[in-house]
Amino acid sequence: MSRSRAGSIPDQPSGTANIIRAVVARRNRNDGNFIIGFNDKTMKPEAANRPADVRAAFHLYKVQGLVSRYASDLFEIGLAFPEYEGLEYPAIVIPEGVGTRLQKQASNPSLSNVETHLKNAGGAGSLT
Repeated sequence: MSRSRAGSIPDQPSGTANIIRAVVARRNRNDGNFIIGFNDKTMKPEAANRPADVRAAFHLYKVQGLVSRYASDLFEIGLAFPEYEGLEYPAIVIPEGVGTRLQKQASNPSLSNVETHLKNAGGAGSLT
């Protein structure tokens, strides 16, 4: 199933939290993938916070690094960049899986900001 999520830019703590929460939730539900940059309710593109270079902002190594840092079980993701109205949007493809949890790593100084966003938004998994 494909879902959309606007305002999820990997370089911002709130964006990181959105991406991690969505990836782990979709993996736990065997739910497939989601597209970033569309409003969840209207399903229309949102120009706010759109990076100038979408492919650089959502480079596979960057997004995979986030998943590897915050998910308790390592799993590979994929990225695609479908085009809509002449603009590319990142689509994160998640393989099937169950029981993935978010993990807290004290060695990551930026975790506190991401952890705060995850807790405030009712994160997809518990931080252990």
